[in-house]
Amino acid sequence: MEIEGDQKFYLIPWTGAWINHSICTADNLSPLQLWMEGILQANEDVDELYGIDYEGPLPEVEEDGDVSVPTISTSITEDEFEDLCLMIDPMATSHNYGIDIYLEVLHYVSQ
Repeated sequence: MEIEGDQKFYLIPWTGAWINHSICTADNLSPLQLWMEGILQANEDVDELYGIDYEGPLPEVEEDGDVSVPTISTSITEDEFEDLCLMIDPMATSHNYGIDIYLEVLHYVSQ
């Protein structure tokens, strides 16, 4: 169903009035207020479940702010790595959050 010119003209104010009208069975709160109350309540529940554990261990803090990445050994030669870079584009479109690209690389490396 497509809404046409005059219908849009009347629908916009009606939508605003509907969202803000009071509902007597909900302590005279409007649908918008009920929605906001639900969002705030949901956030409180999440904070209780996923908040800070004040009694838990503290993470180690590195003063210099550098990230340490350990060196790993690879089982492929430089020529094989160049071939891999030509065969598989890590920036290719993925419909599986990059897992398919990772599996292609894993398959190539394990050959």
